[in-house]
Amino acid sequence: MFELATETHHALLALCCGVVLAGCPATEPADTGTQGETSGDGDGDGDGDGDPGDGDGDPGDGDGDSGDGDGDPGDGDPLWVVIDSVDLDDSHREVLTIDIQDLDVAGEPQIQLSGAAGSGVGTSLGGTPFGSERVRDGTADMPVVRLLNVDAQGAFEIVSIVPDGVPEYAPSPAWNADASAALIRAQTDLSDPGALYWVTFADKRPVEAVEVSGDHGPTPQYGGTALAEDDSGLFYAVDDDADQTFELYYAPIDGSPGALTQIGQLDELSGFGPQLDSEKLTYRYDHDLDGFRDLWVRDLHDLMAPPVLVNTVVAGGEVIRTEWSDDNQSVLYWTGDGSWGELYLVSFVGATPSAPVRIDSAERAAWTKDFVFDDLGRVLYRFGDADADVQGLVRVELVNGQPGAVEVVTEPLADGAKIENARHSGGRLIYQVGDSVSQTRWLAYVDLSGPVASAPLRFVDDIPDFLIAFHVPRVTNRVVFAADMGSGRQLLAVDLDDPEFALVDLAASLPDGWAVPTGVDVVDDERQVVFLSRSTRSTEELLFRVRADGSSDVEQLTELGRDLSPPSYMHP
Repeated sequence: MFELATETHHALLALCCGVVLAGCPATEPADTGTQGETSGDGDGDGDGDGDPGDGDGDPGDGDGDSGDGDGDPGDGDPLWVVIDSVDLDDSHREVLTIDIQDLDVAGEPQIQLSGAAGSGVGTSLGGTPFGSERVRDGTADMPVVRLLNVDAQGAFEIVSIVPDGVPEYAPSPAWNADASAALIRAQTDLSDPGALYWVTFADKRPVEAVEVSGDHGPTPQYGGTALAEDDSGLFYAVDDDADQTFELYYAPIDGSPGALTQIGQLDELSGFGPQLDSEKLTYRYDHDLDGFRDLWVRDLHDLMAPPVLVNTVVAGGEVIRTEWSDDNQSVLYWTGDGSWGELYLVSFVGATPSAPVRIDSAERAAWTKDFVFDDLGRVLYRFGDADADVQGLVRVELVNGQPGAVEVVTEPLADGAKIENARHSGGRLIYQVGDSVSQTRWLAYVDLSGPVASAPLRFVDDIPDFLIAFHVPRVTNRVVFAADMGSGRQLLAVDLDDPEFALVDLAASLPDGWAVPTGVDVVDDERQVVFLSRSTRSTEELLFRVRADGSSDVEQLTELGRDLSPPSYMHP
């Protein structure tokens, strides 16, 4: 799947359930290409953004996590890794921080938070745009959310994510552009429906909270909440009497939220996915009662006007999948049957959608999962067919909302070969090809930063293993990846500037009995690689690091534990 470097500041809050949302490692296992998986924002949910809360631990979101590149390369900025672990003796939980600024010797693990066995203590909520880590505290059935902060001197503190008097279970804030405020649903516990608050922040602390949801009775059910892409307003849907009829509310924001206006009601909001800006509200719904959740738009300047259908062209019975442009003025949608279909572009003037314009072609049908606006505003998508599977990636120029020049950016593939995985970040593309004839795989690199893509550069050949996890570099030209090269899984690095593409085994000094994982984090301006490893003999786990250029041995960062969380990273 594509791992996108672009992030949006707003988010949809997953308010229809009380599930604590987990962050993900910076590097995921390879995309298996299995039908039914989802990826990126073309995920069929209609949200068109990233995970709820933004600043949630994804690379590049400015929250101190891997890949943020917050300083100049090699400047040795203060950096801590944050992880939680279960003690082997009594199963109590600990949140640990480890200073990894010094490339030679890491600091000792410091316990920042602890809880008894079965408690809700943990770090899986991810970070914030201003560098804090969101941590869970309390018991499993009475969790609270707090902010773990650190200053330039390395002094840590834990504060509530909300001011006094506001319920403290608030797992999914949606931040405004400068992270000075967030839309937060706060609950007393998992059974409490909660209320919506506009919370302001300063110096990594909450300052003031204003309840923005109206009086919806004792047991309201929230069906979808969104903060506008341009911070111009907020929206939510709520069922206040358990009749599965949801009232829709909108409030403008000018510094702080204004008065709520009810703008309609809908039944059953499965896959609703609201998204808005100052002009329009878009969402998924079956207005025309054809059993299909289409994409609809409402004009926020004419609330009496009926909703308008966006995806007026449909090419199959699968749920459409969408991907929005950064400015929220254009949307791509895929429609088809099975894994193959057609890709369309719709542009908006205010709240008025254009007629859909087909971006792919009959010769290069679009795959259901991977399509994106690239860094130059072009459309990048995987193409192929049901017989040959994914055959390549193509980039389409857009001229006044119409498709222009078409450029295939991957190499021609022989019969039996297909694209198995692709990641695009910062104008760089790395993709994995599998050849069923030779039973081998290879990795190739393409520079997409210019008006014309570079020729594909194959830099690793003869990989027998399907599951390859690789990192797309943004600061250096060094690719870090994990793969089985024929003698067990290895953690490897290759410099794209090296004409020989020599492989460096980063984990050669890993102690016996400890396995190389499928996913790693490349952090600290791509100078360090941090990874979790599980013992091959037990369920014990350790956290390790190594220099990305291979100039150090593997260094153990934690004591033995189990159920270690994916690591996250903090800067002052």
